Amino acid sequence: MSGRFAANEMQAVIAAAIAGHGIAQLPYQVAEAFVRDGRLRRVLDDYTTPVGGLYAVYPSSRHVSPLVKAFIVFAVEDSATTETSEDDKA
Repeated sequence: MSGRFAANEMQAVIAAAIAGHGIAQLPYQVAEAFVRDGRLRRVLDDYTTPVGGLYAVYPSSRHVSPLVKAFIVFAVEDSATTETSEDDKA
């Protein structure tokens, strides 16, 4: 994407959108409060982006602590049981 403003820090993107400098692609959970209080409004209602994933990155050649293993198991099980509702659109 190109334009006059680009940022990889979400607070800067939100501030620019609130100031009227364009549109921002934000997660629903982040934008919800700003939309509710009228500082932002949703556009492109039919457009959503895929929900990202959770990645566990650790050195495979080293000992992985039981705490890290337990977290990975928990994260995998939790993500398998979590369903995305219609309101959780990106």
